[in-house]
Amino acid sequence: MPAPRWLAVVTHRALNPVTRPVAARVPGYGVIEQKGRKTGLVYQTPVMAFRRSGRIIVPLTYGRQSQWVHNVLSAGGCRITTGGKTLGIVQARVYHDPAHAEAPKLIGMGLKVIRVDDFLELRVSEPDGS
Repeated sequence: MPAPRWLAVVTHRALNPVTRPVAARVPGYGVIEQKGRKTGLVYQTPVMAFRRSGRIIVPLTYGRQSQWVHNVLSAGGCRITTGGKTLGIVQARVYHDPAHAEAPKLIGMGLKVIRVDDFLELRVSEPDGS
């Protein structure tokens, strides 16, 4: 059970503007840049992000129904800045993993506690082996 929608709204308005500049550089986080399906506007969303050999795994703490997730899936990709590098994403998919197999152990334990079992897998256009 992901975090409630009201918390997503509060985070979007109050926390994201503060974390956005930092999340692109802090290990374990990133900023996804995606285009709105209806507005065509470019949005930047801070997320948890774990690099796994040519892929980036993003826990969907607010669930798969988040608008930014729909934007990424609809476009078939996005850009993400993580570790100070901007990467092109050529493929995206949502998957369910109650074992949290690809999350770092401590983070996976926390995700289990708050019952976040859905993840977004992003395939990097030019894997760098990390």
